[in-house]
Amino acid sequence: MAVLGVAVLGATACSGTGAETGSPSSTSQQNLYGAPHVNQPLDVNRKYLDDPCSILTPSQVQQFVSSLGIGTHVHTSKAAGPLCSRRGEGTTARATVGFPSGGYGLSSIYAQRKTAKIFKELPPIDGHPVVQFSDTSTNDKSNCDYTVGLSDKQVLTAVYSPGPESVPACDGARKIAGAAMQTLKAGG
Repeated sequence: MAVLGVAVLGATACSGTGAETGSPSSTSQQNLYGAPHVNQPLDVNRKYLDDPCSILTPSQVQQFVSSLGIGTHVHTSKAAGPLCSRRGEGTTARATVGFPSGGYGLSSIYAQRKTAKIFKELPPIDGHPVVQFSDTSTNDKSNCDYTVGLSDKQVLTAVYSPGPESVPACDGARKIAGAAMQTLKAGG
C-alpha cells in the first residue's frame, strides 16, 4: 500500500545520497523530483491527526456505505502516519484515508516515480495536485491509491478497494479524496 511506502521512505530520508530513489533531506529541496508546488496549502487540523476517521463526516460515510459498498467497521493505525480504514460486513470493499508521516509531501512520491508500479499525474482535486501511486501493484482495478498534495510537506492518501458490485477502484478513490478535501477546506 502506498501509505506504508511513503512512511518508510520518509523514515530513511536523511540517510540517502541524494540519488533519484531517496527523499529530499531538507526543506530547501522540498519540490525535487518534479513534484508540483502546492499553491494553496492546507494545514491538517490536529483533530484529524488524532482521529483520522473524522476526516469523513457522518453524512459522507453514509453516502459511501451505499455508493461504494463500504461499511462502518473501522480500523485505525498510526504506524505509517494516522490512517482510518473502513470496510463493510460481508464485502471486500474497503476505503482508507490518512496522512502519511515523513514531512516531504509529494516529493516522496515523485522520488519513487521511476521504480513505482503505478505512477500517474491526475487532474487536481479542489486545486491540489493528485498522483495515483502504487509501489506494490500494477493492477489499478482491485485497488487504487490517490495521494493529494495538501502542502509541500503534507499529503492526504485515499485508497479504495472495491467489492464485486462496487464502482471502479479509482472512481472510489477520487470520491473519497474529494470528500476529505471538502472537510479540510471547510475547516473541520
